[in-house]
Amino acid sequence: MITRTIRSSLIVSSDAKATNQLTPILMQHDYTVTIEKSVLKFISLLLEQEVDLLILDLDSPDEKNFDSIDIIRKLRPRLPIIALSKNHSLELLKELVQKGIFYAAQKPVLAEEIEEMLLAASKSTRNSDKRSYSMKQQKNSNNGSRITLLDHDAG
Repeated sequence: MITRTIRSSLIVSSDAKATNQLTPILMQHDYTVTIEKSVLKFISLLLEQEVDLLILDLDSPDEKNFDSIDIIRKLRPRLPIIALSKNHSLELLKELVQKGIFYAAQKPVLAEEIEEMLLAASKSTRNSDKRSYSMKQQKNSNNGSRITLLDHDAG
């Protein structure tokens, strides 16, 4: 008998294209998927239920998603957070490292990159308070260059 562990994911995004792309892949990796557009509602969900993975779209119109990272860290210090953004400046990546983001990906996210994120998240050592990060640069025919933040202590 094969036992499968079902994990819970929360996607915070108003980008239907991104959520439609992420949802089936998360489900293939045995994640339940909850999608929320409102910052207040998703913080309420974090208080009410166990979440194993948070995917946070930083391209919200009011930029409250980025500001909510500090609150999330206080509520769930070891929760793996994957940040999605169209803008991947070096300054943004540095800020994400300081805020303890598990993985940062540039939109549109490639299917292979989603698989890589989920593999890293499944191996995440949530008990580690100190994490080491690096940035990986990839060439993409659609967007030119992509920079991705990787958490090396997750794998």
